[in-house]
Amino acid sequence: WRYFDTRKMSLLISIGVFIGLGLLVKSFLFFIYPVILLYILILWRQKKCSFTNGIKIIAIVGITSLLVYSPWLIYTSVNGGPNQAQSQWEQFTGKVSWDPNYKPPPFYFYFSQLPNLLTWPVLICSLAGIFYSFKNIRDKTLIPIIWLVVFILLVSVMGYKETRFMTYLVPGFVIFSVAGI
Repeated sequence: WRYFDTRKMSLLISIGVFIGLGLLVKSFLFFIYPVILLYILILWRQKKCSFTNGIKIIAIVGITSLLVYSPWLIYTSVNGGPNQAQSQWEQFTGKVSWDPNYKPPPFYFYFSQLPNLLTWPVLICSLAGIFYSFKNIRDKTLIPIIWLVVFILLVSVMGYKETRFMTYLVPGFVIFSVAGI
C-alpha cells in the first residue's frame, strides 16, 4: 500500500524480487498473485487506483518475480528435475503419485486445525482482531484480510492437505491478534 502514497517504481520492483525469491523457497507463494490482484481490484472499485495503473502494478510485480524465479525453472526443466506444473496439479487434485492410497480430507480440514496451529488464546485474539478489522476496514488491514481469506479458500479447495501448509497463515493471524488485544 506504500506504493500508492509514494508512487516509487522501486517499491514494485522490490516486491517482485521478494516474491521471486520466495517462489524459489516455496512454490506455494504463487497464491500471493490472487491476493495482489484482489487488493488492486478493491482499490480500483474504491477509486483509489486507476485501471491502467493497476495493470502496470500487476505487470511489473509479475514480470520481476518471474524473472527471479525463471532461472531455476529453466535449470530443472533442462536437467530433468521435477515438473512444477505436474506437481502442483497433483496437489490440487489430491491424486498424488507418491501415495496411491491417499484420501483427501474434507474441505473444512484447515478450519478444524486452526486451534492446533495457533493455540486457543492466539486464535481468540485473532478472531477478535478480524472482527474489529471487518468493522473498521482501512487500507492497511485490507491486505491481511484478503491474504487470510484467499489463502484459506485456495488451500481448502486443494485436494492434498497437510497441516504444515497452514504456517503461511501465522503472520496474518499474529497481525490480527495484536489488533484483537
